Amino acid sequence: MQSVHIVSAYDEELKYLSKRIAAMGGHAERMVEQAIAALVNADPGLAQKVIRDDSVLDEG
Repeated sequence: MQSVHIVSAYDEELKYLSKRIAAMGGHAERMVEQAIAALVNADPGLAQKVIRDDSVLDEG
């Protein structure tokens, strides 16, 4: 019976990690879009926002 519990806990952890990775990927995608926009539009304020937001992604 314990093996069923372990497998269930493992599955739940994998689901959680999958959701976190997808969220981080979405955040990274937005940051790249913003970084490109900051470069194309010579927008230092947006560039600073991307730099600040990087810490959020690093913390995961």
